[in-house]
Amino acid sequence: MIKKSERMKSLVKLAENEEAKAAADMKLATDYLSKVQNSLEGLVNYQNEYIGQFQQNIGKQFSINQLNQYRNFLSQLTMGIEQQQQVIARAHEIYEKKRRFWLEKHNRTRALKKAMENYHLDEQNAEEIKEQNLQDEFSMQKRNRDI
Repeated sequence: MIKKSERMKSLVKLAENEEAKAAADMKLATDYLSKVQNSLEGLVNYQNEYIGQFQQNIGKQFSINQLNQYRNFLSQLTMGIEQQQQVIARAHEIYEKKRRFWLEKHNRTRALKKAMENYHLDEQNAEEIKEQNLQDEFSMQKRNRDI
């Protein structure tokens, strides 16, 4: 008869594999979130540089066409930043979903490992009791023969 702790090993192994896959998925989500956050940072820096260059040239004469181009480009940058913020919000939602899923798998793995340990301890205790009973029985039989 296969012991419960031995049967639990395959369940623990399966849970560990599921947890590892969930961790890998969470890592991909983390990497993507970092990537889109860096893109936003680049856009914001570019916008600040563009505004700074315009402010340095504020004393110069600009045509209406140049001012319209500046305003339109700045508007496009602002829209790009807003869109990137939406991408980041969605990436963060995905990351949180992956993190919660990994946490579920992690907790399941821990619970199965703990159950396997408990079964193993119960089996050891049962084996020790069985061994003690055999020794007691052997001692009793020996004492009965000696009488």
